[in-house]
Amino acid sequence: MDYPVLLDRVKAVFIDFVIILILMSFFAYFLSFFSEVDDRVKMFISIVIFGLYDPVQTAFLGATLGQNIMRLKVRKEEDESKKLNIITALFRFVLKALLGWVSLLTVTSDNKKRALHDQFVGSIVLYK
Repeated sequence: MDYPVLLDRVKAVFIDFVIILILMSFFAYFLSFFSEVDDRVKMFISIVIFGLYDPVQTAFLGATLGQNIMRLKVRKEEDESKKLNIITALFRFVLKALLGWVSLLTVTSDNKKRALHDQFVGSIVLYK
């Protein structure tokens, strides 16, 4: 099995970061046309975009846009033909966000190139 190298995973994260910034900017611009939109609504939309971007795509599409561009996919380690369910994808995202780059850097020390967040939830990232 050919597992993605750290650089490809970092590139995917960077692409996703740029896409999230673009989405947040778009919604901020769109909402600027409505003078009565409360700042809490804007904050809520930003949190939803940031908090659901990764887990929803991972669960339903098998990869984020950045991972798709880098030709990567996220699967269950025990059965690489199956995608993660939404609960596992959410938990994976929360761990990834909390552990940050430390989690991703552990890819180099695992024989299947799994980050800490992948190890904790039983997921694996593969090339398509």
